[in-house]
Amino acid sequence: MTQTPAKTFNERLNEWDEEDLRTILKTKWGRRFVWRFMSRCGIFAQSFVPDDPYATAFNEGRRSVGNTLLKQVIDINPEAYILMTKAAKKEEEYGRQLEPRPEPDEPESTD
Repeated sequence: MTQTPAKTFNERLNEWDEEDLRTILKTKWGRRFVWRFMSRCGIFAQSFVPDDPYATAFNEGRRSVGNTLLKQVIDINPEAYILMTKAAKKEEEYGRQLEPRPEPDEPESTD
């Protein structure tokens, strides 16, 4: 009888991460959070900053984190990615219809 070697701690962490992400992607709130996180990482934006290699490197590092998450989403649940893109499109269209929020009134002077 051959015994299967025990999983390493990193292998278990990877399994937990995958299961956690799978659970998050089952809800619209989770998908919305993941989409916004990836967007904030700049995966859909240009990372190059003319004449500033440090800013470009910073942007590329941030973008790399987002791309890693994007790859995990597509590997785990490609349908969730499609749902996220559709929801983001609807949110963008809805946002264009809203008027800017009015500034709050200045407090009256108590002098």
